Amino acid sequence: INGNDELFVCGSFSSKTATSLFTNKGWSDVGLVKFDTALNQTWAKSWGGSQLDYATSIEATSDGGILVVGYTKSSDGNLSGVPAGGGLDAFIIKWNGTGSIDWYDTCAGTKDDCFTDVFVNTDGTIYVSGYSASTTKDFNLIGNLGKNDAFIATYSASGRFTTIRGVGGTKDDAFLGLCKLSDGNFIGVGYSLSNDRGFSIMENPSDNNKKKGVIVKITMD
Repeated sequence: INGNDELFVCGSFSSKTATSLFTNKGWSDVGLVKFDTALNQTWAKSWGGSQLDYATSIEATSDGGILVVGYTKSSDGNLSGVPAGGGLDAFIIKWNGTGSIDWYDTCAGTKDDCFTDVFVNTDGTIYVSGYSASTTKDFNLIGNLGKNDAFIATYSASGRFTTIRGVGGTKDDAFLGLCKLSDGNFIGVGYSLSNDRGFSIMENPSDNNKKKGVIVKITMD
């Protein structure tokens, strides 16, 4: 819900029937619907390519627009001309209140990379959480400690990738959500299969076979 009490709903769809609300471009596409304050549908938009495109989170912006994050395997359709990495690529899309796309970007390495949650600060800075198995391209600043690592990254209000901080061990680790603390730092929440490196200080870490829920405080400065 934005500051005007308008409702946005997003998800992913694969329907190709004549009565479908969206036009499907491939295996699975992102769908976004806006409703007015009386819950009348204002518009419906889709985004994606011929492969998997999946939305994981949504956040309203102060200008009446909306941000959608997720992951994609497509390199055509709406993603034509966008640099692709390898495997899954994380994406972020900014729609304005009238249903037009202001900008979008992918955050990609050579392996699977996913955005899972998004938060907009009062100064317009955008924070996204996720997980990545990559060590190159957009993820060369954090490298990779083993399999998937958890991360929080930032974008400017105009869609420019600015900062990334990661934590991980030799097994799969991921942030599934994030929130901002009153001291300006961030909390990443998710799971870990690791008991070493970034998660070696946990009081009761994973045994490498069962996931353990994790809460991690991260400084983004």
